[in-house]
Amino acid sequence: MENGGDSRQRWFHRIQSLYVLPLARGMYLLIALVSLLVVVGGSIYALYLQAVIASQPSSVPIPPPYQESGSPVAATAQTLDIGLVGSRLEPPTNIRLNVRAGTITAPLRRDEVIGYFQADTKNNLATSSEAISILGGKDADFFERVYDAQSKAIGLKGTALLEKLIADELFDIKEPTSRNFEIRIVARDRFLMLSEPTNISFTLNFGPKVVAASEPMIESKPELTELQKIAADIASLIEPSEEDSTYSKAYYTATKVPERCNVSDRDQRFISNYRRAFDQIRPRLNATNVEAFYSGLCDAWKDVLMRESAERERVERLQGATRRQAEDVRASAQAQNYNLQRQHEITVMQAKANTWLTMTVVGSALAIFLSISLILAFLAIENHSRAVRTAIESLVRISEEKSTTDTVTNQT
Repeated sequence: MENGGDSRQRWFHRIQSLYVLPLARGMYLLIALVSLLVVVGGSIYALYLQAVIASQPSSVPIPPPYQESGSPVAATAQTLDIGLVGSRLEPPTNIRLNVRAGTITAPLRRDEVIGYFQADTKNNLATSSEAISILGGKDADFFERVYDAQSKAIGLKGTALLEKLIADELFDIKEPTSRNFEIRIVARDRFLMLSEPTNISFTLNFGPKVVAASEPMIESKPELTELQKIAADIASLIEPSEEDSTYSKAYYTATKVPERCNVSDRDQRFISNYRRAFDQIRPRLNATNVEAFYSGLCDAWKDVLMRESAERERVERLQGATRRQAEDVRASAQAQNYNLQRQHEITVMQAKANTWLTMTVVGSALAIFLSISLILAFLAIENHSRAVRTAIESLVRISEEKSTTDTVTNQT
């Protein structure tokens, strides 16, 4: 019985040694290796997360606020348009009669105005009877000049011959008719500059019905203020003798040009343009048209101011567009940096949460690794003890077998 029990015990130890313990050691070793890898990998990942937390967010450079330059951008200096000055020296052109009478259905009243004269001129027609002169023409005997109070211009009225002609035309009239008239005239502007003789024609309509008269023309614009400057040269041009009263008057008028043009007499730009205009127009100037020169100079200076104002507005619009563009770029950079900062804060928060979770996993893996290492140490000790025990048992068995052999030999 004792030998049977020892045999079963040896068989149990053999199975344990050959199968159970190696399998347990392999499983513990695998678990230990996995735990060690988790510890190492988690530590590296934790270091990476700490680097992320410690890093600063990237940002784009923000342009400085837009600042106006120390000196404003100067608008381009405009020069005087001599053409506007010269246009004042042109005589009237395109002379025409604006017929006011519609269809004539009854004899004209005494002094009834048939129409009024117009012409293209910068200076307006003269307001006196000298504005229009009738030189002749095939129908000149039918008409004479008259001042038209309604249009404030020189008009045209009929003579007794025209009254007789109209009476003949209207006698027993059944259908509307018309008749063309032609006269030869000259016109003068308010500076008495004379136009070329011109033949003008117009039509008078006759009929049995009354037709409303045409609307009056819009009054002419008020004349512009006159100018003055380069007084001595202009006065000498008009009257060479400085002792003459005409010279003094011309000199005084010329010196008042800046004041009448709403310009300071110390404005060097106006003075220089005044001089340049006078030098270029000098050959055409005389006592008759000097006032037209002043008016043209004023028109040209107004044109300079308008162009400079338009140039300043253009420069201001350009500066405003540049300022808005700079502000937009700055706002875009600030918004981009804000978004980058927010993304960095979110990343840091996630990194902190991941760090805590990683350190928890690393700690657990380390605990498992140490525990498995302790078990493996015990298994190693058990394996050593078993080997020692097996060796002792082998020595005992060999000793017993030798003793048995010696006993049998002695008995024999």
